Amino acid sequence: MATKMCEFNRRTIEHSLGAIYAIVAEPKFICRSCARVAGSEQNLCKPSAIPPKACLDKVDTPQSDTATETCALLLEAKATRQLPELSFNDAARAKQSVADTDEQHQLHEKHLKKQRKMLKKQKKMYKKLSKIVRKEQKLLKKRSELDAHLSEMVEAASLHATSKHLH
Repeated sequence: MATKMCEFNRRTIEHSLGAIYAIVAEPKFICRSCARVAGSEQNLCKPSAIPPKACLDKVDTPQSDTATETCALLLEAKATRQLPELSFNDAARAKQSVADTDEQHQLHEKHLKKQRKMLKKQKKMYKKLSKIVRKEQKLLKKRSELDAHLSEMVEAASLHATSKHLH
C-alpha cells in the first residue's frame, strides 16, 4: 500500500478501505495540495496541522486577537477561512475562455496541418528539381564527351585529307 493517501489509486483504495478508515477516523492534518485529511502527517504529501476545535471557536469571538497569539495555527486558519466564491458571470467567463482556447487550439492544429502539407509538397518539388538537375549535368557531360570525340574525328579527317594532298 502506498504511504501517502495522495498516491492511492482506485484499486488500492478498494482493497484497503479498513486501513483508510483508521487513518481518517481522527483527522489532525490536512493536505494543502488535495485537501485530504489524516491522523498522521506521514499519510499526506503536503501536510498542515488542523487547529483544535477550541482554537477555531475562539476565532469568531471578540477575544480573537489574544487567541491568535496563543495558537499559531489560527493565523493560517483565519487567513484562509473562506473559500473564494464564484459568481455566475465568473463561471460563464471561465467556460467561454475554455471554449475560446479550445477553438484556438483547433485553429492552430488546422494551421499546422496545412503547413505540414505544404512542406511535404515542397520536399517533393525539391526532389523532382534535384532529379532534373542531375539529368541535365549527365547530358552536359555526355555532350562535352561527344564534342571532344567529334573534334578528334574532324581533326583526324583533316589530317588524313592534308596528307593525301601532300603525296
